Amino acid sequence: MPIELSQFELKTATFEIRYLDAFLIWDRAGAIWNEVAADYPNLQVDKASPQEVKVVIDQSSQAEVGINQSRCTVAEPKSNLSDLQNLSDTVCRSLLSLLEISVLTRIGMRLIYSKTFETRRAAAEFILAQSSLPGPKDKILNVEGTVLDPQRALRFEGETLGFTVVLKAQETTLTIPLPTEFRDIVPLKTTRASASLDIDYYTTGSTPISAFDARALISSWHRIIKRDIAKVF
Repeated sequence: MPIELSQFELKTATFEIRYLDAFLIWDRAGAIWNEVAADYPNLQVDKASPQEVKVVIDQSSQAEVGINQSRCTVAEPKSNLSDLQNLSDTVCRSLLSLLEISVLTRIGMRLIYSKTFETRRAAAEFILAQSSLPGPKDKILNVEGTVLDPQRALRFEGETLGFTVVLKAQETTLTIPLPTEFRDIVPLKTTRASASLDIDYYTTGSTPISAFDARALISSWHRIIKRDIAKVF
């Protein structure tokens, strides 16, 4: 059964650029975020160091500008990725100009999709059906049981573009510790079974700034992924 994106929810979308060490960041980091703040006035600094500054744009978005790579991430983005396009365009235009970057060594977009299930076994069965992964059906290696947490991954590269795709079932547990004055109460704990589809689409060669358009790339790559992802596995 081919992968259908309609079965998943898009959880996060990230756009990243890499470049040779841009030492001007030590002098112009503030100027970059001052320009970005013109479009995103509510941004707040999350972490700052000489090598990288990370800011929170709003409740669902964040951005990082570093000495040799920068990225923008949006949680639960719009279906057309317009929010990622807008943020990436603003951040990239400012940093590329102020850091005087002329060539990008890598451009990438990562999309992480997820689908929640009632049980770990149900998530595993979904992955097995989606990817035609073989699994033991009888007793094997002296174990009589069932397949759990199956995973399939591949990397595919050409001269200018490449991608990795990871399709897997997983069970994650979140435990929230309580202050010592509430030690008589059981800590909050929740477990979730899910299937995830992690797609990383990227360039494999250098890109001159004259040929770079963050908004157009995100739109084009998103369209290609939606069109062809069913052919991967």
